[in-house]
Amino acid sequence: MEVAIESGNAVDFSFVEEITLEGRLGFTESTEDNRFEISEFSYEFPLGEQIEVFISLSGDDLNDFNRFFEDGESGPISEFGGENSIHSLVEDAGIELKYEFNDTLTFGVGYYSEKAEKPEPGAGLFNGNFSVFAQVEFQPSDNFLLGFTYIYNNNDSALETDTGSLRSQINLERPVVGNSYGITTSFVPNSGVVIGGWVGFTEAEVIDLGEAYIWNYAFTLTLPDFGQEGNLLGFVIGQEPRLTGTSGFLIDGRQNDPDVSLHLEAFYIYQVNDHISITPGLIWITAPNHDNSNPDILVLTVRTTLEF
Repeated sequence: MEVAIESGNAVDFSFVEEITLEGRLGFTESTEDNRFEISEFSYEFPLGEQIEVFISLSGDDLNDFNRFFEDGESGPISEFGGENSIHSLVEDAGIELKYEFNDTLTFGVGYYSEKAEKPEPGAGLFNGNFSVFAQVEFQPSDNFLLGFTYIYNNNDSALETDTGSLRSQINLERPVVGNSYGITTSFVPNSGVVIGGWVGFTEAEVIDLGEAYIWNYAFTLTLPDFGQEGNLLGFVIGQEPRLTGTSGFLIDGRQNDPDVSLHLEAFYIYQVNDHISITPGLIWITAPNHDNSNPDILVLTVRTTLEF
């Protein structure tokens, strides 16, 4: 069983609401009146020798397949840098089953509901917004891993990943059905280098309007034990979710994002001791909102993590 409690008063930078969702930090949290809230409540148990069952009331267990890129508290400093953006389409209460065929191949399926705790019509575990996913993990050796993800979404108003351009969220206040596909890989040529990356694609059907298409991708490089044991130097280069086209309708006056923005990120985890790490990091967003008319965005931050 895993239980996590959080409290915070951090807010997003002003550009998140005004210009773009790119460059968001992955470790900022805001709770009402700074109160402590349960951020994770989950239980995992075996069912026989090859099946694992994961039940969650507040989060998901999608495998990001990317070593050392775990979450906003211990990996990259950005929301985008931690995992394929399509994984953010799966959230809240649900259940997952993982079946391990052998040491090389694992298959997982899951169902999650966004409004499981609400009893009113159009909500509940099976009546509200929901997502279904399947994942295949192929690891022929300790040095190479390849993962495939498929996600089906049925939402009443949008398909929000909270990363990328504003148009890529397909927030038109009408029902949206999404089919998302992801490929992620991780390669360890030696103990001091980990190379990884991913590609994600979403085909979204906006009911009574047509289809929209969103892409994201990233290349990652990490150098474990850089400088001293326990430290980590990391880089992320990629494109946060971008609307590449629609079947005729417009989102904010366009069928697609006009240009291509790049997400460039560097961070260094300095392990002070077994319980404290300090992570300075830099995020550079070119052509924010995938629009060359917007000036570049630079985010410089320092994250301190305490683990007990």
